[in-house]
Amino acid sequence: MAVVFMTDESLVKALKNGEDLAFEALIDKYGDKLLRLCYLIIKDLPEAEDVVQEVFVQSYKSIRGFKENSSIYTWLYKIALNKCRTRLKKEKEYSPFDESVEVENDDDIEYEALWNIERKRIKDIVFSLPTVYREVIVLYYYEEFSLREICSILDENENTVKSKLHRGRNKIKQKVIEEGLAYEGR
Repeated sequence: MAVVFMTDESLVKALKNGEDLAFEALIDKYGDKLLRLCYLIIKDLPEAEDVVQEVFVQSYKSIRGFKENSSIYTWLYKIALNKCRTRLKKEKEYSPFDESVEVENDDDIEYEALWNIERKRIKDIVFSLPTVYREVIVLYYYEEFSLREICSILDENENTVKSKLHRGRNKIKQKVIEEGLAYEGR
């Protein structure tokens, strides 16, 4: 079987057997996804690249201890998120969104300016959330993980994750309404 087409199960087996091609396949399969996650969380590309490298080094060293209770994808994300948290504790900064904005109606400069101002303000509102809510918001809305996957990544039960997601949404909604970016019925 070609390395590129390995299932996660066969990839884990090959990794545990110490096959170098399997580790390359792991990097090819999940490297870009992990880089995106790390960049969305720490907002510094060189730092994100360093974190991803650390994730793969740790996964290489720890693969034999991987119990396969979750997917390797979820396991890698969990390692990445923990490493990002460690970096953020050192820097005290958390900025998980890209500044670039694509506007459908780019002929209308006024519309684009207002859209950019509104989007930046909403982003600032998300950044102002406590970290526990930001993490869940990023994982759910930007990384599109399911609740079950988020539970596994954060080592929390489903009700806790749902509660954090609900509270995070409510905090965003409340602040958006307070700032006049939306109305109660919108």
